[in-house]
Amino acid sequence: RVLEEAGDFLKFTVVRNPFDRLVSVWEHQIRGTGPGHKRVGFDSGITFVEFICSLSKMDVMDMDVCIRPMYSILYKTGYLIPDIVLRLENIEEDWGILVGVVKRYCGLSLPPLYRNRMSADRGEGYRAYYQKDAKRLVESKYKHDLLHFGYSF
Repeated sequence: RVLEEAGDFLKFTVVRNPFDRLVSVWEHQIRGTGPGHKRVGFDSGITFVEFICSLSKMDVMDMDVCIRPMYSILYKTGYLIPDIVLRLENIEEDWGILVGVVKRYCGLSLPPLYRNRMSADRGEGYRAYYQKDAKRLVESKYKHDLLHFGYSF
């Protein structure tokens, strides 16, 4: 809703490959126990496959925002709300583009990007978490994210 009411402001967001995002949520928010840890509605003992099966049956609007398909947040009546979409997998390059846009159109300088590489450097290691059925369930539930943000397995 905040994005919808932003009017003439420059709106940007960062998206992430849903396959990798779900592995990260499971690893750090469901199984994890560190500071800022939350379970997002799942038992900490749930397996990754059980997690994927459970969320595949959930109504999108009942999902915690960290597992909700980004399409359901970033599109309103079929139109993309943010002006610029950055991809976490290309964040350094995409941040540079945003810095240029902000400088050119707003006359402002953004600070350098600080990136915590702890979980974002998994690369394509997320693939090892998925069995055929889990992959299919994610492809179905996150089909709009895959299509509109250019992601694949």
